[in-house]
Amino acid sequence: MKINYKKVIFAIMLLIIGFHIGRFLKKEHNVSYNIDSYTIKEHFYQNKKHWYDFIITKKKHTYIISLDENLKKKKRVIQKIITYKEKHVVCILPIYTKTKTRNLYCNLDNKQVSLDYLIKTKNGDFKKIQSKIKKFKINYPQSQEKKKKYRKINVYNSNIDDKDTYVIWDYKGIYLLNSEENQYRKILNKDLYDNVMAELVDHFYMLLENRSVKGIQTIYYYDIKKDRIKKWNPEIVLSKDSYINGTEKKFIFITDNKTKKEYMLNINKRQIKELDTGTTSYVTYDNYKEKNLSKSDFFAEKQYFKVSKIENYYYYQKDNKIYKYLESKEKKPILLFELDNIKEWSITKDEIIVLKDDTVYSYTDKNGLRKILENKELNYNYKNIYKVWRNK
Repeated sequence: MKINYKKVIFAIMLLIIGFHIGRFLKKEHNVSYNIDSYTIKEHFYQNKKHWYDFIITKKKHTYIISLDENLKKKKRVIQKIITYKEKHVVCILPIYTKTKTRNLYCNLDNKQVSLDYLIKTKNGDFKKIQSKIKKFKINYPQSQEKKKKYRKINVYNSNIDDKDTYVIWDYKGIYLLNSEENQYRKILNKDLYDNVMAELVDHFYMLLENRSVKGIQTIYYYDIKKDRIKKWNPEIVLSKDSYINGTEKKFIFITDNKTKKEYMLNINKRQIKELDTGTTSYVTYDNYKEKNLSKSDFFAEKQYFKVSKIENYYYYQKDNKIYKYLESKEKKPILLFELDNIKEWSITKDEIIVLKDDTVYSYTDKNGLRKILENKELNYNYKNIYKVWRNK
């Protein structure tokens, strides 16, 4: 039989093209495999980035880790696992395919904890492991104690991420604090102490002046990128009994309790309009997912948008400790840090912002728990006073 080589070559080319198209379109995979007596469950998913979540188990030890790197959607990306053990602490060092990323993950008494927790608690077993692993040049969380006095505030500029700007309300204006410099911008001529209605959206810091019995007649907005303050008198006057629900995309959602109406504000267009949700439906957001509530349920209490999730991880507080857990592993939480007298904490982008007494902290897995600023006014007045803007 005569072989048609052109057709064979064409078929092979189609298979190769099909393989690469399929790989390009693939957004997710789940695989399980074993390495060095460890069982690994690998979950890859793609949104704006490439993410790998791993559940690694061996007897009583479970390690839940994530990798944010573009590895061309490869499967089975862990090649080797190196184990280090000292009495109460057992750590693993995964070796990956096509990346030199080297991160350490540890269990303390069979429960996973962050490296920052072990460092802050000065764990002796962990110090011994650190001495054994110097050749891998692990980047451990670090924070600086050096602070700089700026007007009324102590600022730890070295602890502020290069992309972050902290915006702090100070009754007449705002502090702008970043890793390079500290500035102050005056907005009002008279002090505004109570019921501060302020929000960050896109690159605008917005202040809704809410002290007139007539309602909110003026909105001030500061453009962080252009260093410019403007004010606007909206066509709709919200009553004094109004509050900000939160932000979604480039919109601020506001509820007027007096008129029982919900509004959406777009500062780019200088536009405020009532939400057209029908006569019985009001909008709130839970972890960026829209939820519709009846009028009675919506006005039964204040509806603040809730964010307790970053990617596939949920965060929560128990006593003085903050934990996170993978969505599919709620019973295997990871202890991130411990801090007495936490007044409040929130999630902003990919970091946790914490207020203790008069001090604002930031936590990320990379940097650990860091002091950002100290302001004595936060002992008395802290609701809606401090915000974080991240430059993309």
